[in-house]
Amino acid sequence: MPDKIELHKVKNCKNCGIDLRQAEVDSYETRQVFDLPKIKIEVTEHQAELKICKCGCRNKATFPERINAPVQYGLNIQSLCANFSNYQFLSYDRISELMEDLTGYRINESTINKQNERLYTNLEPFENNIKEHIKNSEISHHDESGIYCEGNRIWLHSSSTEELTHYGVDQERGKDATDRIGILPDKKGTIVHDNWATYFMYKNCDHSLCNAHHLRELTWFEEEENASWAESMKKLLIDAKKEVEQAQLEEKTELTEEKITAIKERYQ
Repeated sequence: MPDKIELHKVKNCKNCGIDLRQAEVDSYETRQVFDLPKIKIEVTEHQAELKICKCGCRNKATFPERINAPVQYGLNIQSLCANFSNYQFLSYDRISELMEDLTGYRINESTINKQNERLYTNLEPFENNIKEHIKNSEISHHDESGIYCEGNRIWLHSSSTEELTHYGVDQERGKDATDRIGILPDKKGTIVHDNWATYFMYKNCDHSLCNAHHLRELTWFEEEENASWAESMKKLLIDAKKEVEQAQLEEKTELTEEKITAIKERYQ
C-alpha cells in the first residue's frame, strides 16, 4: 500500500477539447515511486519537574536512564554511526561528512570515537559469551590473517561456528597471541584449520584440516606442477561434499557404508 497518493486529473479532452473536470473517472493508471523521505533530526526535550514540599525539601523528577547529559544524540543516530564505523568501515571524518549531508548536522569525530569506546565496554559480556559458545561447540573453525593498523602489520585471529564469529586482534601471530585471546586453550571438540603448526600445539581438542585450503593447494599443483592427480583429487573432495549435502537434505546423520567405501577407494 502506498503511503500517499498524488492524483493527476484530466482537465480537457485531447481530441475535442471539451471540459472533463466534472466527468466521472473511468479508471486509473498507476505508477509508484519508492524513495526515502527527507531525513530530519527530531529534537525531544526532556523536562524534569522541580517541586518544593511544605517541609522545605526540594524534589526533582528522575530523568530516564539514558538521558544523562544536557544535550546528547539519541540511540538511532548512535546506532547509525556505529554501523557506518564498524560494519561499513567508513573513517570518522567521512561519517561526519555523511551525517551532515544526510541531516544537516555534522557529528564531531571525537563523539563517534567515544560511542565506539562505550560499545567496546558494553559488549564485553557478549564477547565473553561468544568465546564460551565457541569453546564448548562440537566443531569450530579457526584462521588468522595479517592486517595493517597505522602502517604496522598486526594479526586478526578468527574463531567461528555456524552461528557466531569472534575476531581477536593481536600484535603477534603465534601461540602467545592465541593464548591471550583465550579460546583455544580451553577448546573442546574439533577445530578445523589450515594445518598451521600453532594449532597443533593444542592437545585438548581434535583437529580437522580445511578442505577450502586443500582445494587451493591442489589448484597450485595442477597449474604450477602440471600434476594430473590434483584435478582428480579436487573432484573427489567436491563430490564427497555433495554426497554429505544430499544426505543432510534427506535428514540423514551419516553416509552409508557403501558410499564411504566408494569415496575411500577413489581416494586410494
